[in-house]
Amino acid sequence: MRFLVLTFMLVSLAWFLLPPRSTVLDPPPQYRAWWAKTEACSGLVGNFDTITWRVTPDDHFYIAGRWVIGAWRTLLDHPTIYLAAKYQNSEMIVRHEMLHDLIGVPGHPPLFEQCYLTWNTWYTLGRLDYDYRYKRTQEQESTERQGPGTN
Repeated sequence: MRFLVLTFMLVSLAWFLLPPRSTVLDPPPQYRAWWAKTEACSGLVGNFDTITWRVTPDDHFYIAGRWVIGAWRTLLDHPTIYLAAKYQNSEMIVRHEMLHDLIGVPGHPPLFEQCYLTWNTWYTLGRLDYDYRYKRTQEQESTERQGPGTN
């Protein structure tokens, strides 16, 4: 009986802790643009190249005791972002996980709403306003680099 209880406990613990079945994802070029937007809105700077990207074949997956469509994990300072295949091209989901990497912790502090990276804030006028402000900032920085009197 002890063997069965111990086996059940180990299987349950493995189910909770092990990463989902997934394959390595070579991040598409738009991920770098999304990374820049996420750094800009958060005021944080990170290293995109340290992230291992993985995609699961399912619409959602079980990790850390719950069903999700994206997840960020770090083990010994090596971050991994998991994405459900259906959402690997969703800017909000990908950037949400990027922001986890930039802040370096799980949970959802107010920065997620400030960057419009929650379901409640993504589809608001605020997101459109953010995209507008981000584009204007990029245009201004480009103009400043060119210097006065140039076109």
